[in-house]
Amino acid sequence: MKKQTAYILITALILMQLYSIIKINTLENKIENTNATLYSIDNRINTQMSNIYSRIDQKLEEEASKIHDSSVEVGRLDTITLTVPITFTVEPKTVTETLSVSLDFNGKIVPLEKSGIKFSATKDLEISESVYPKVILEDQGVISIEEHRGLSVSRIKETIFPNIFVHFSGTTKYTSGEYHAKGILMGEYQHSQNNNNFTDMKYVVKVDGEIIEEKPILLEGNNQFSEAINLEIDDKYPLDKGQTLTANIVAVDALGFVHEYLVTHYVGDSNTQREPHFEKMNIKAPNGDTVYIFDESDYKSGN
Repeated sequence: MKKQTAYILITALILMQLYSIIKINTLENKIENTNATLYSIDNRINTQMSNIYSRIDQKLEEEASKIHDSSVEVGRLDTITLTVPITFTVEPKTVTETLSVSLDFNGKIVPLEKSGIKFSATKDLEISESVYPKVILEDQGVISIEEHRGLSVSRIKETIFPNIFVHFSGTTKYTSGEYHAKGILMGEYQHSQNNNNFTDMKYVVKVDGEIIEEKPILLEGNNQFSEAINLEIDDKYPLDKGQTLTANIVAVDALGFVHEYLVTHYVGDSNTQREPHFEKMNIKAPNGDTVYIFDESDYKSGN
């Protein structure tokens, strides 16, 4: 009888212990969920506060500024000089007969021509240039200098040329002097804002700079602004130790510029392989001159 009672007590204690463990686990889960919720709320509040402060700062800057509005307009690429005309326009809050407006491009002063209540000037820039000129307003000897975000020019290339974002998704291997790639080349081609779109596109494989295969790429329309890129890859190529195999998308735009995007970079029988940076590309003019090349130095130093 005593043994039976002891068994009952032990069983009861075990059940109570299991119940306690379950309750503790449930409580811990509730605490974790509560902490996660509080963390999410805190982040949301911080983001909202940051946005509010940014809007307040922007509003104060606008009120303190003597400029009502400013803008830039990107013209068409000159295929001879390889420059792009950029028209800068400034609209002051107050316009008088004696007011003059100029732009300061790192010490080079360019006067703007008045037209109604706006002042504008056109300056030729190279494709890779970035500028953020200061505005100089002078009225009867009183000079004001300030910056205005509407005059910033930093990505001319993305405006005058179409863009490609692409990567290889699949597997690669190297055995017995042969490179094998199997997967899909996928991405997106975005149309140019200046209607300078691609007229031809192909997939080009090279070994030590020599072309060993070319495949046409057929585009699939996403919408009026972009098209999808999808190309199945199942290729085998002989590749000796130390040889470099590259796979590129080579596309020609309506102006005759050749865009080459590096997709794959593989060195035969090497343990130091790496994926190319997603912006690794170059652009050549119809005469063969390189007008743009991605500077990979920062990427190399970090990889």
